[in-house]
Order: sequence, then C-alpha cells, then structure tokens
Amino acid sequence: MEHAKFEPFGEPIELDEKVQPETVASKWLMRIGAGVFWALALTIIVARAVYFEPGIFDGFGQALAFLQKLPGVL
Repeated sequence: MEHAKFEPFGEPIELDEKVQPETVASKWLMRIGAGVFWALALTIIVARAVYFEPGIFDGFGQALAFLQKLPGVL
C-alpha cells in the first residue's frame, strides 16, 4: 500500500496529476528572466561603487568629537 503524501499545510498531494514537461520557450523565458535579474543586480552594485561617497558615514565620529569638546559631557 502506498503512503499518502501531504503538503506542509496538511492537504493531500495528488500523485496522479500529469506534469507537463518544460517547453523550450519556458526554458528560454526562465533564462532571460534570470539574466535580466542579474544584469539589474550588477548595475546597482556598479552604480553604488561609482557614486559612493566614503565620508558620508563619518557623522557619528564627528558627533563624538563634538561631544568630547564640550566640558563635562564625556
């Protein structure tokens, strides 16, 4: 006797359903979609590297230096 298979929410999985094989068009569409995704990710990374200002995150250090100049604060 075959054991019934269930999905994570407890619904039985029909094993008799016929699964359609992937077509050539669906494979190409998946590859194009993945290519577009990685091209956008690479574009964002390169743009951030080009336009990144290294001194923009020095605000905390400047605030500490200002507080140290004040008498009796730190």
